[in-house]
Amino acid sequence: MRSSTEFREIFAQKAFDPYRGVELSPGPAVKSDAEIDAHIRARGESAYHPSGSCKMGIDSDPMAVVDGEGRVHGLDASVVDASRMPHQSQCRGNRRSRIRDGRSCLATL
Repeated sequence: MRSSTEFREIFAQKAFDPYRGVELSPGPAVKSDAEIDAHIRARGESAYHPSGSCKMGIDSDPMAVVDGEGRVHGLDASVVDASRMPHQSQCRGNRRSRIRDGRSCLATL
């Protein structure tokens, strides 16, 4: 909560008047720590694309969803997003690596 209230205090300063618009989220009606907490719990989400939710492995692995090429076991379909990657990329270039990975998967289709 502290960071939310500090953020508001910083951007309420006169120096930001030419740049600041109306607060969209959570909005000026949300004031108390309890209200901010409730808003965060109800609306908060990650900006990261989920990864590691689609296990890659051999066909005989009952937990594996796709093979090493991204093909879904038992279906004529492929997974070409980050869900088949074992870890979330932390580098600035993760978008490029996702695009490259998606293109390599599409090339196998």
